[in-house]
Amino acid sequence: MVKTTLDPTVTAELINPILSATQRIFENMLGCVPRRTNLSLIEGWTSKYRIRAVISLSGKIIGTVIFSLPDKTACEIYHRLTDDTATTVNENVIDAVAEVCNMIGGAAKAQLEKYELKLGIPNVIQGDDLVIHFPTYIEQPLSLEFTSDIGDFSIETGFVRN
Repeated sequence: MVKTTLDPTVTAELINPILSATQRIFENMLGCVPRRTNLSLIEGWTSKYRIRAVISLSGKIIGTVIFSLPDKTACEIYHRLTDDTATTVNENVIDAVAEVCNMIGGAAKAQLEKYELKLGIPNVIQGDDLVIHFPTYIEQPLSLEFTSDIGDFSIETGFVRN
């Protein structure tokens, strides 16, 4: 696939809905306010978090949104969504993480109607020292790092014109 650069205006147009969707989902569904702590480019980047929920967006642009978080934050998300407690990551915690990723992707998609996006099914990957490998044709994937009352997390994303 040919590398197609997105100009900075389009990049901001795509990132801002993801930021606002993350903010709304955390406030409305999890009862906490996420605060962005860093924004950086991803280049062969290894995540410091063990859990990643990955969801694809396709339409007039294609891209990926990755919700990355440590075990403790994942267990707290499960608790906030279900009022149940988990001390280790299990199938229920993984389902809760996938659902939050799905909600973030869906809320961002709703703000990006002009791109006629379809949302994929979230997949959750768990393990240490996971490396992000966005396709080479994705121009400048970004990592948005956050902190909140329930723990730290990040959103990693990259897009290209279709």
